[in-house]
Amino acid sequence: WELKSWDKIFLTTDKAEVEKQCRTYEMDFEWKENDSLRITHHTPSAKKHPLTNEPAWFNHLQVFHPAGGQIEYEHIHARQKRLKTFLWTTFLNVIVPLKKITTKPIDQSMNVLFGDGTPIPDAYVRHVEDVIWKNLVIFPWKKNDILAIDNFSASHGRLPYEGKRRIMVCWSC
Repeated sequence: WELKSWDKIFLTTDKAEVEKQCRTYEMDFEWKENDSLRITHHTPSAKKHPLTNEPAWFNHLQVFHPAGGQIEYEHIHARQKRLKTFLWTTFLNVIVPLKKITTKPIDQSMNVLFGDGTPIPDAYVRHVEDVIWKNLVIFPWKKNDILAIDNFSASHGRLPYEGKRRIMVCWSC
């Protein structure tokens, strides 16, 4: 699968505007051959909660690290035991190791690295995923439900599902 192209992400084909947005959000950018763009964003793994001042895990290691999806689908399949989750788990168990040997970490379309650019070991990602799944609360949606989440106190996501559903999202600070 392909990620969105930079003009779709930034909603412009003006490279100067893209660069301006990158600077605004403190992201490093590098224009590559074939008109592609590499964005690097250096952030700490934890931030202080704006109200409680407590340190809070605040990053996307489990989402953007190459092993994240692979490990996540192992957990999902263990819970759902569906053919579709088995197929995704099997596919990711083949494709992720293949990608590691064919593409340098810095050249992968999504990745999370240590601040010095070295790869984060899969075992670290597995540990984070295991902690997440041991503390997971599954909210069984029903029509007209409202759920408020403090992004600094809780991660959130969704499990694979089948059928129609419509979820409306509102962000607030």
